[in-house]
Amino acid sequence: MAQNDRPTTEPVTLARGQRTRLSQLGMVDAELAAATVEFQLVATSGHRAPLEWSLAGVDEGGALRGSDHIVSTGIARPTGAFAAASTAVREGNGARFRVTMATLPETVQRLVVGVAALGRPDLGDLAGLRALVIIRSTVSELRASFTVGVDALAELDGRRAATVVELYRSKGEWRIAAPLDGFQGGREALFVHYRLVGPAPALLPDRRAAKPAVLESTLAGSRTLDVGQRVGLPLIRAGSPRGIERLVITLEQRAKQRPAPAGRIPWPFEREPRSAPTASGIRLGALVLSGEQPAVVQALGSRFGAKDASPFATLETSDDGGETLILHAPEKLGLAAITLHAESDGVEFDDVDVTVVVRFGGDADVRDGELRVPLRERDPALPYCVAFTLDARPGGVDLSAVERYFRGPRAADAEYGFGFRWTT
Repeated sequence: MAQNDRPTTEPVTLARGQRTRLSQLGMVDAELAAATVEFQLVATSGHRAPLEWSLAGVDEGGALRGSDHIVSTGIARPTGAFAAASTAVREGNGARFRVTMATLPETVQRLVVGVAALGRPDLGDLAGLRALVIIRSTVSELRASFTVGVDALAELDGRRAATVVELYRSKGEWRIAAPLDGFQGGREALFVHYRLVGPAPALLPDRRAAKPAVLESTLAGSRTLDVGQRVGLPLIRAGSPRGIERLVITLEQRAKQRPAPAGRIPWPFEREPRSAPTASGIRLGALVLSGEQPAVVQALGSRFGAKDASPFATLETSDDGGETLILHAPEKLGLAAITLHAESDGVEFDDVDVTVVVRFGGDADVRDGELRVPLRERDPALPYCVAFTLDARPGGVDLSAVERYFRGPRAADAEYGFGFRWTT
């Protein structure tokens, strides 16, 4: 049977506290032994509280045998068999974990997915929380979802960590559970509960945290921003040489040079592969909030914006496919996220070297200065990227390089809170 022809059982909805044998849901343990298990977590929060999502491998006695049995969105990737069998990817304010059961250490008898609040608000601040577990074997596929209700979210008030879903073996059978047990002590309380052997894994510094804004005394020259850096731009609409009236955004992109396959001998006089043209599959766009009305500006869907009305942003496409995004009145934008989208024609972010170039417009001319935001932390698994954000303030606008990757604009909206109404 072809991989795409696997029968899928009816999706299962888990209730809080429910513990169910997989055999009752249509999947026997023999299938699970060779299956791939994926945990997809989605959270929404009105305060953009930073969250750490973790996947832990626990033994039969309920103990974590070491920090190398934890993969997380907030720690350095460990070494060892458990990490080799698992992957962790942050998606907006959520995460996605994938486990290859065939290579999982035999000592691991329980997979626990947890979440911890790292900022000031606790988990009671969450507006929504949903988990989807997908188990794909060679012959079938099982989907189980868990949506946390309003009452259950309210019970997380004052709790800084919680276990969301578990896949575990009990009395010789694999089972799935949605406990949603909360812990006031945060991530450290989780480690104590599962009797972590050895020191707890240290959190990585949040490189996405914006540094204090630096007001430019001049808009001449070129400056490169790294992830986490922020620059303040003065906005003066009277044509002053110290201010700007608009931002002109373009992409520089070039296909990566791939090494020749091992053993291949190039022919004499063989030319080096050419760089890809400007339009190489990475498309430019923006999520814009002006007033209380969010808007999308992107070629996909033919939403090219407006110059003199909301969203005060336009996208222009040249004959060769190159794109120019212009923010005509930055001071009227409460928030803007400059986005990149890898088209679904086989192009991935990891295939292309991309730099976002921001030039300044004043009077009728474009000024000499520019800001450059190169993509350095590409995630080939996710096709949507927020390269940087713009926040308006009195007399100026702050530009922050963030380089965050998402499954799509919906996940980006959940992270930055534009407030779009999604119909599907």
